[in-house]
Amino acid sequence: RVNIAKKHQRPVQAGRGQVQPGRIEFEAPIHLSNVMLVCPQCEEATRIGFRITEDGLKIRVCRKCGKDID
Repeated sequence: RVNIAKKHQRPVQAGRGQVQPGRIEFEAPIHLSNVMLVCPQCEEATRIGFRITEDGLKIRVCRKCGKDID
């Protein structure tokens, strides 16, 4: 569990039942730009860059050690 958010719930009288009041914890989404990849060579969380090879392929590159990922 990574991104835990709290929501404060008021007691509500509904037609089918009553909602429990209190604080509710739930997992909130986290944007892809805030997630770091772990490089298999240097074994550290790092940002990634892209490099285009001579063949025209786009390859992910570790920003810390400079080696190819994949």
